[in-house]
Amino acid sequence: MHEIQAKQYLRGTSLRVISLLPADIQIQKLPTQFDLLFISIHAFNDLMVGFQDVIKQWGIQNIFIDEYHNIVGELFRLSSSWQSLRVVASLNAKIMLLSATSDKDLMKYISSFMCIGEYEVIGSVASYPVPDVKIAVVKHAKANKRETLLDLVVHHCQNLMEKKKILLLRFMQLPCQGKMHVIYLID
Repeated sequence: MHEIQAKQYLRGTSLRVISLLPADIQIQKLPTQFDLLFISIHAFNDLMVGFQDVIKQWGIQNIFIDEYHNIVGELFRLSSSWQSLRVVASLNAKIMLLSATSDKDLMKYISSFMCIGEYEVIGSVASYPVPDVKIAVVKHAKANKRETLLDLVVHHCQNLMEKKKILLLRFMQLPCQGKMHVIYLID
């Protein structure tokens, strides 16, 4: 989507906008000339692991990482793609991390994670006009108490506990007949 929007915005200019997917890297279909490259973190990781020499030949001057605050969430996933960001500073390009939902501590930790060192913050919460958004929650006249998520979860758990009690009572009534029965109940 970003590539399509950029092509629309830059229509009429001589700028070459392309995107690169992990599948392109697997078949080594690497671009040689571009002005703006959109790449997923997964494809970037594949490049950094297998084709770092190609990246350096490109002479990249600027790297934009959109929604960089998502790095924290990705660190807890099974994926290792975000490891490439630890060495992105070695490309000697200007790195711009973009987020509208960050704070000073997150900036400090991400900077450390990415081995960036000192950084400059552009913009501030004080100068960003927060939109005046209001959400009106209207309860329908026919709404039932159990329609709320919490009530549904509580009701479901109560049903599970009741079923476990019934199962345990049935189990206790089984004749042993020399067989060992094991039951594991989770509270």
